[in-house]
Amino acid sequence: IGDRVNGGLYSEYPSIEPNKTDNGDLAFQYDFRGFYSSVIDQWFHLDSASIVGGQFEQIPILN
Repeated sequence: IGDRVNGGLYSEYPSIEPNKTDNGDLAFQYDFRGFYSSVIDQWFHLDSASIVGGQFEQIPILN
């Protein structure tokens, strides 16, 4: 993939404070299906909705 990847961190580090967790688990910022959708749409140039089962927030991981 090389230069096509927009490197960096795409979210904040999750808090481990008990009142900021999701039933004791780390709270996530991005749904994994959004990452998969981004790769399918941006790299393979395919429609990801039928593969991941809907529309999810795209992450600008590729240029």
